[in-house]
Amino acid sequence: MPRLTDARVRDLRAKETTINLRDTALPGFGVQVLPSGRKRFFLHSQHEGQCIWKIVGDAADMTVVETRAQTRSLLAALRSGRPDG
Repeated sequence: MPRLTDARVRDLRAKETTINLRDTALPGFGVQVLPSGRKRFFLHSQHEGQCIWKIVGDAADMTVVETRAQTRSLLAALRSGRPDG
């Protein structure tokens, strides 16, 4: 899997089914491409036996770098037990 960049996200094209492409730089972080062409960043992780799936933001509104930083903050909040994570 490639490290996500703004250029890679921009070049992704929609298919008939949803595509989830994961980042190699931050486990659990990725981009989802919907059949409509909409792209959104996500966090998918496990914490204390629970599957965590959160949409972090729309790829049209955020860069990969800022979204990766926000995802790191979400992961830290989850691991520390804060409910905002």
